[in-house]
Amino acid sequence: TVVTDLGSPHPLWLHPGVDLCFVPSQVFVRAALQRGLRSTQLRRHGLPVRRDFTKQELSSAQAREALGLQPDPPTVLVVGGG
Repeated sequence: TVVTDLGSPHPLWLHPGVDLCFVPSQVFVRAALQRGLRSTQLRRHGLPVRRDFTKQELSSAQAREALGLQPDPPTVLVVGGG
């Protein structure tokens, strides 16, 4: 299992029958141990991120212009899943 959420651990992700469970944080390690996984089944590894997402091809100013944003005020990106 590869857990790709930083929020709260969903019980279905933490099943003691898995070979390995990759988790993003110590919070998930504790939750997994409480749900019956052994420490040998757990790998705290952070979140998997495709290398393409780490490349910055535009400067901040260029990105703001391309997105039609004003050049000066602070900008916040809010992302949710479900």
